[in-house]
Amino acid sequence: MEKKDIGMKLAKWGLSSGLMGLLLYYAGQHAVTVQQTTETMAKVSFAFVLFIELLDKFADMGKLYGKFSKDRNSIIGGLIFGGLGFAIVLWTLTGTLKLSGASTPAAVVVAGFTALYIFAPDTGRDEWYFMAWLAANIATKFQYFQLLPAGFTIPGVSMMLSWLL
Repeated sequence: MEKKDIGMKLAKWGLSSGLMGLLLYYAGQHAVTVQQTTETMAKVSFAFVLFIELLDKFADMGKLYGKFSKDRNSIIGGLIFGGLGFAIVLWTLTGTLKLSGASTPAAVVVAGFTALYIFAPDTGRDEWYFMAWLAANIATKFQYFQLLPAGFTIPGVSMMLSWLL
């Protein structure tokens, strides 16, 4: 491994650890419990869990970062894709991208965890996000399980179903 590769990996590890520290600090300041986090994680729809896993796999394989995967652009790219994951999960859980009002602290923590999962180096080899989501659903006895996000419709499908039923 080249010195440049080691430096980039250390930079990603350091930034990931710092961001995780901020997320844990936020959780502590807002008294987010493990139960709240578990329930909120279980509310993420299966379709988005698959999307997050695919996004993470592509990000770690370097396909989304292109030729710049071994320099500072990989960190910027990781932050962009992590931010995208944060926005998707926050919107899925709360219906808004606002960090106050409709967003609960637990939703912000789960969205932050998602962003860090995508950004952190070498997480694309295993499906850790899926395993955490499955564990949350097992812990909540699949009470919050959703295949697709609430309110998600495919144009024309609901009309066809109403004709059939």
